Amino acid sequence: MAATVSAYSGLSEIAKDIGIVFDDPEAQMIFTTVEEEILSALEYRGLPPDEIEKRLASILDQTYLSALKDRSPHHLSGGQKQRVALAATLALGNDI
Repeated sequence: MAATVSAYSGLSEIAKDIGIVFDDPEAQMIFTTVEEEILSALEYRGLPPDEIEKRLASILDQTYLSALKDRSPHHLSGGQKQRVALAATLALGNDI
């Protein structure tokens, strides 16, 4: 990881190390279920299917979203939306 932000060549370079959760979590949600939001990040990492399933279950448990995995993130409360955004960001596996 680079020592300072100025050491990065651009935002896409920063995004490799730092995950971002927006103030408005709905602004970063594009899928129809909570599970799909998290799966997209895990699949982006190119993990094998068995590892994806294991990490998905772990992240859903860590963020208390297991019971909501089949719900639309757009119909959740504000706090639940924040947890979905956090879960998807955690799934990316960034250092920060």
